[in-house]
Order: sequence, then structure tokens, then C-alpha cells
Amino acid sequence: MTPTGQELGGNFSDISQVLYNPFSTVPDPNHAGQYMRAPFQNNQIPGNLLNGASVLYAKTLFPAPVSTGVAGYNLVDGTPQATNQDSFHLRADQVFGTRDTLFFRYSTYNQTQTTSAGYPGAQNQVLLSGDNFGAHWTHTFGPTTILDMHVGRNEGGNFIGKVFTSAPKGFPAALEQAGFASNFIGAFQGGNGPFVPLIGINGYLGTGGNNVQDTKIADTVQFGGDFTKILGRHTIKVGGDFASNNSISPIFGASEGFSSYETSNLESPAGTGNAMASFLLGVVDNANKRNVLETEHGGWVDGFYVQDQIKVSDRLNINVGLRYDLTLWPIYGSFKTGSIYVGDLNLNNGTYVLAAQPPACSTTQGFPCIPGGTLPANVVVTPNSNHSIY
Repeated sequence: MTPTGQELGGNFSDISQVLYNPFSTVPDPNHAGQYMRAPFQNNQIPGNLLNGASVLYAKTLFPAPVSTGVAGYNLVDGTPQATNQDSFHLRADQVFGTRDTLFFRYSTYNQTQTTSAGYPGAQNQVLLSGDNFGAHWTHTFGPTTILDMHVGRNEGGNFIGKVFTSAPKGFPAALEQAGFASNFIGAFQGGNGPFVPLIGINGYLGTGGNNVQDTKIADTVQFGGDFTKILGRHTIKVGGDFASNNSISPIFGASEGFSSYETSNLESPAGTGNAMASFLLGVVDNANKRNVLETEHGGWVDGFYVQDQIKVSDRLNINVGLRYDLTLWPIYGSFKTGSIYVGDLNLNNGTYVLAAQPPACSTTQGFPCIPGGTLPANVVVTPNSNHSIY
């Protein structure tokens, strides 16, 4: 459902639900602990009570109603779903003299997708992209000695953003001037924003999620090598492989939800209230701001090995070797991004382990902070100097 022109002007005489003025809420003198409200005469909201920011938002972004022939439905979302994908691959092999060979491969892909974010003019724009390359060099010192080296890089991202195609340039700034708090739809990490807030209205149109979520789905650097030496009946191999394991994902979003409760009869809500009326009055049911920069650093997956293949006779070979694999769990957050104050439960002893301790709360120090500056019982700070919890 999308609002009609008369509803955007505050006239809800076309609906059966009775609207009550949330600004008239007072204690009911006849029922202790309960509250009463006055209804809007003829379900018409006076113009001076309409919220300027809500009206601007609705008149700019919400599509006009259309005849669908189905009762209760006055909107058709014909937003096409479009997907474009391109990929490119390159491989090269080169021989240098009699001792060196080089192999190189590069691959890249790019996929864009556009889908509806809830109604015409509101879109999800998705970008999947990635790059991958690998190189392998082999050097032969002689008939009994060979060195292999390899290096690779794998990077990929999944970007999802909300776009309002009917919004004019500078629309978020206009919303701030109309009444949206700049610290709510703006002031995101890295100087991002302001964004057009995402509005959800029960029984009507709306969009959810976040304004921006840019997830690094792959961020790996890999390198290593193998050395082979033949000594008589022994073929000895030694090698190692090192691969990073990190990630980063900024998530930014500002959203509000509206329900019929805010314009209902609190003592007898059945058949009263309307979510669109609550929205136009600017009476919010719930709101959320997501302003995080999820980061993981210091993660590695490494392996080392040594092996000896012994040719005991023409009919018997013995392979003896040792391999050691080490996984370094990545560390979540950092002081640089302001996301270091995280923690997790240690089920071995029942404590909650913090990566770092926030400062004490004060008149000048807000979140993140600890009231009184003292950690509660069973909450400890990690003893690791790199702030890793594990």
C-alpha cells in the first residue's frame, strides 16, 4: 500500500480505523495506571501537527497509488531485476633458458545486480567483484636440485547499497533541514553519509536492511616454496606455505519503523490507529542506527614440512616426513577503527574476556565507557598484548 494524496495531507476519512492524537495522551482519572487520548475529528490530522520531514520524505519518494482491481492493494512494483556479469582470464607461460620456467595467471570478475528494495524508486544495487592472480617460478640448479616458488593474491567484495532513484541530488541534506537529526542519518565512520533513512510502515510500503554493507568476502595473500635435493638414494623435500586470513566490512544504516499503536486508543486499541498516520505525525515506533566497521587482522594459515623419500631397493621406497600446520586466529577490531572494545565468553572458566578495557564514563566520556571505571565480576581483559581474545 502507498498513501493517497489526501492521506499525505492528513485526511484519513477514507479508512475505517479511528485515529487518536498521540500528543493528547494523559492519565485516565477513572482508571489508575492507564492513559487516554482524544480522537482526531473525522480522522483528519490538523496541518500544524504534520511532521515536515515525514511529509517531504513521502511526497518525494513514495509512488502515487494506481488501480490494481484488488481491494487493499494500490501499488504495483514493476522494478526489473537486472544482472550483468563480466569475467576476464589471462595465462602466460614462459621458459627462460634451460633452468627457469615461469607461469602466471590472472582472473577477474564483475557482477552488478539491481533489484527492488520494496517499492518503485527504491533499489538494491549489488556489486560482486573479485581479482585473483597466481605466479609459479621453477629454477633448476642442476640434475639433483630444484627450487619452486609461488605467490598468489585473492580479493573479492560484496557491496550492497540502497539507492532511491526518485530522490533529487542533496536530498539527505534537505531531510536534515526538514527535521531529521544530522547525527542520525549522518556522522558515519570514515565521513560517510548522510544517507536517506530507510522507513518501514506497517501495512504500507517500506524498505529495510542497511544503507551500505560492503563485505570483503576474500582478502588473502599466499606465498611459499619447495626445495628438492637428491642425495644418493634420498630425495629430500623441504617447503612451506603462508596465507593471510583477514577481512573488513563497513556497515552503515539508519532506519525507522512506524506502527498503528502510536495513533491508537491505548485503552481499547482494536479497530484504531494507522501506521501511515503515525509516520506523518513523526511518532516513531522504533529506530536503529548501524555504524560499524568490522575488521579482522593478524590472521594466518601456515604450513611447514620436510620429507625424505628413500629408495631402499628397486622394489621398495620408504617415505618419511613431518608436517606442521599453524592457524593464527584473526583478531577482531582495532583502535584505529574504534572497534576494539569487543569480547567473548570463555566457557572453560565462565569469564567474559574483553579485547581491551574502555575508559570510565564521565560527563565528557560517552560510549564506549564503563560506569565507575571498574569491570564487573567475572569480566577480564585478555592477557595477550596484541588484544586477541583467542
